[in-house]
Amino acid sequence: MSTYKMDLVVKNSIQLDVMIGFNKFTTVMQVFKRFPLLWLFQFLLAPFSMLSTFAAVERSTRIAVQDRIDRRGKIEHVEFFQYILPDNSLVPIERRELKHIGAVAVQVMFAGFGTMADWSYSTIFYLLQELDCYRILVDEIRIKFGSYDEITPIALATGFPDLNACLEESLRLMPVNNTGLPRYSPGAVVDGHYIPKGTTVQTSVFALARSPPYFPRTD
Repeated sequence: MSTYKMDLVVKNSIQLDVMIGFNKFTTVMQVFKRFPLLWLFQFLLAPFSMLSTFAAVERSTRIAVQDRIDRRGKIEHVEFFQYILPDNSLVPIERRELKHIGAVAVQVMFAGFGTMADWSYSTIFYLLQELDCYRILVDEIRIKFGSYDEITPIALATGFPDLNACLEESLRLMPVNNTGLPRYSPGAVVDGHYIPKGTTVQTSVFALARSPPYFPRTD
């Protein structure tokens, strides 16, 4: 028997490389906020090498948007792009409009995919910690559905109290998308504490980890 060795080269997409590069720089910016006198030095760590890839990212996005527009009316399932550019709307022809649609599509994709993925993963994670709940949910789903084709959004919306309870509990235990996105306070009272106007408010990643030495209570 002869064997063959195939070398596979796996590369990130251009969009992912740019996002990772600037995510690192965002972390650097957050750290330098604690050292106001040194804030100019943060730009020495800026990912200038990523700037040359922006043209490629824009071209890739433009091609993807045009391809999706060409497939309007041929998509079987409902998806985000239909809300950005409904099938019965006029097709944009100006490059500026196509660029705007691409930017909105990217934002909707990240906002929709990231939060839903975290929700799904956290639900599975907590269910595996509580096998009794896991078995109850499995029985509920298998009794209701006889085949994969029967699983539809309408069918899932009703008649699944255990499934809805698990999803709601995972949201309570692991709220999604709260590890970043700093905001400036307009001057408001939050949980009985006044947050002065202009204060940068951001979730503490360390506090979210709930380290047992510092968070002994679980109730």
